[in-house]
Amino acid sequence: MLNRKIDKYIRDFYTRGKNALLKVLAIEVKSGKNYTVHSALNNVLNCPAYHLPEAIVLYNGNVHSKGCIVYAPIYMTMFLRQEDTTPAYYKIDLSGLA
Repeated sequence: MLNRKIDKYIRDFYTRGKNALLKVLAIEVKSGKNYTVHSALNNVLNCPAYHLPEAIVLYNGNVHSKGCIVYAPIYMTMFLRQEDTTPAYYKIDLSGLA
């Protein structure tokens, strides 16, 4: 059931932005001492159809990374930002020269 929902969300996301360069970032929020146990996140990262090169686990500890997963404190969500990867198109207006 969960995999079908993830499939639908990612498929819809890529379909809406088929003309833009879009990137999905997997985020999981953990509480407690077992922050390194995230089997659902591992399953999503290991599925080549999703094209997810990295992920973030938010928890109550310090920043570190292991493999393609960055572990960060929950308060650091304020530093997450969307990269502007859409191509810029410019149009020259020469109507004032006539």
